Amino acid sequence: MKHPGRLLLTVKNEEQGAGRCMRRDAVRNRRKLLEAVGEALRTEPGAMTIAVIAERANLSPATA
Repeated sequence: MKHPGRLLLTVKNEEQGAGRCMRRDAVRNRRKLLEAVGEALRTEPGAMTIAVIAERANLSPATA
């Protein structure tokens, strides 16, 4: 079950927090990572590594 509203609120709150804004690419990458983590937890909870999450999010492990 997806909760896109909850995800967007999380990103928006963090963009506004601590008096600093996140860059658009950072917001986009964070969203991709959170979606990838959620998907991995639903389908393969034992496969939670940075490499797996980065691949699911189409990001490099360094970015993840």
